[in-house]
Amino acid sequence: MFVRRLFVSLGRKVLLKRRRGAGFAEDARGATAVEFSIVSIPFFMILCAIFEAAFLLFNQSNLENATYDASRQLLTGQIQSNGQTTAQQLTTFTNLVCSKLWRNFSCSNVKVDVRSASDYTGAFDTTKTICNSGQTAAYTPGSSGNVLVVRVCYPYPLYFNRFSGFNSSTVNLMATTVFKSENY
Repeated sequence: MFVRRLFVSLGRKVLLKRRRGAGFAEDARGATAVEFSIVSIPFFMILCAIFEAAFLLFNQSNLENATYDASRQLLTGQIQSNGQTTAQQLTTFTNLVCSKLWRNFSCSNVKVDVRSASDYTGAFDTTKTICNSGQTAAYTPGSSGNVLVVRVCYPYPLYFNRFSGFNSSTVNLMATTVFKSENY
């Protein structure tokens, strides 16, 4: 008898809970807010990754254009024949590159590597990036008619690196141009 009363009383409580729950489940007034809260976090993560990738591509393009434009001074021999020392020529070339970069680049982080050879079959060691720590850049512009490899590297800071799939807080942007200098 006691057990029967217990089950009946529990059954009534369960029925009341079901009725209250059914009313709650049928109420759809806050459904949009709940759905948006579920979807908003991945949406904003993807949006941040898209912006990060777009800025990265724009800055890569800017670095390539600045390298190409400044390399024209090496192509025509204007930097090599202006009477400066090699260190001064490197400073002049770096300043030319920096003058063509957007304001979000820090000129102190720009690394320039210029190497020369007598022809295109010359051995250029371009396997090592000049942005990595411990790697040193060289500046040997050669003489008239030499083949030059100009590499400019910049460690670009990432702001949404976890959303973009990068493990580090920077990525190395590098621009390279190869040409044979004119006879000057």
